[in-house]
Amino acid sequence: MGFIIGVFLIVFVLLALIACIYTAFMFWCAGRFRIEPKMETINPIVEGLSVLIPFRNEAVNLENCLNGFIQQKNISFPFEILLIDDGSEDESAAVIAEFAGRLPFQFINSNGVGKKAALQTGVAAAQYNIVYTVDADCVLGSNTLAYMASTFQAENLNMLCGLVNLAPAKGLFQNLQAAESAALVGISAVMLNSSKPATCNGANLMFRKDVFMQLKGYENYKHLSSGDDDFLMHAFFNHNLGACRYAMHPDAAVSTKPEKSISTFFAQRARWASKRKHYLFPYNKYLFALMGLKFLTYWALLFFMVINCFYWGSSTPWVLFLLLYVSELAFAKRLGEVLKLNYLSIFILPLYQFYLPFVLIYSKLFRIQWKGRIIDAK
Repeated sequence: MGFIIGVFLIVFVLLALIACIYTAFMFWCAGRFRIEPKMETINPIVEGLSVLIPFRNEAVNLENCLNGFIQQKNISFPFEILLIDDGSEDESAAVIAEFAGRLPFQFINSNGVGKKAALQTGVAAAQYNIVYTVDADCVLGSNTLAYMASTFQAENLNMLCGLVNLAPAKGLFQNLQAAESAALVGISAVMLNSSKPATCNGANLMFRKDVFMQLKGYENYKHLSSGDDDFLMHAFFNHNLGACRYAMHPDAAVSTKPEKSISTFFAQRARWASKRKHYLFPYNKYLFALMGLKFLTYWALLFFMVINCFYWGSSTPWVLFLLLYVSELAFAKRLGEVLKLNYLSIFILPLYQFYLPFVLIYSKLFRIQWKGRIIDAK
């Protein structure tokens, strides 16, 4: 009996240590995530901008995406839109055809299979040196293109990462996704702007074509089903760390819809998780380890809280749980100011981690299908 108690005490001390480390990390993130001041003047891109929209079976989303470009404000520079078809089997082409004469676009077929190949095809065909990528299921804010381009030009950047918001979110399931997305975007922004690049999102990304070609684009990671954005950002950062950063302003955000079904939700996250073993910088592994340990700590603290109700009588598990929750809530409130999260998303953001262990289990047990293709997420 004494041995069991001793083991429990050691485990609890470790949980307390993890909780304190993660709490300090979250408060650090909250302190570093600051909204940028709105730019008073627009810095036009004289040479123009190439917008790349890779797509596969996005007929239900392309109309909203392209309408978002029609509604852009403060555009004082020429731009083109390259729509790259990654083997669509729906009515995407017909939807695009309806915008003929309304937007300066080209419809081209990808030279390969998968999103990386589509993007590589688009970059090669781009007329301008400054390239902006956005996903076909995303909608720009009315000032997104002007803000991203103006910031990129004013700071002479090689890469500018934008924010992505899941909206509109309705109900607990969708708000949980919005909370998860906001947390990951926020941590990614803080890390990159602190010279510790982790992740970014190709759904809202601007970079220079000549640097992309110099770095050989996605060549080193073309075999992976995900990571076209993260690994490219790592390469750009290594090339010139001072010319690669995250934008932190509401105008630098695009919106996309949360997943509606459990199966697509788990498939998407399993695909994202599959790239975790290939990150370039060692501290990313430490960050993932800290996140994983924090997930386990949440579950373990719940276990101790249950035991506490019957056998223990200590308030310590509750205090540690509350410590974790409050630290992430402070970060959530900062994120809410930029991403305009509703109160439910902010309130539940500290709890999104509960389902993540099941994502990893799901990826090990089931074949993952995404957009009609089987992918390797193990």
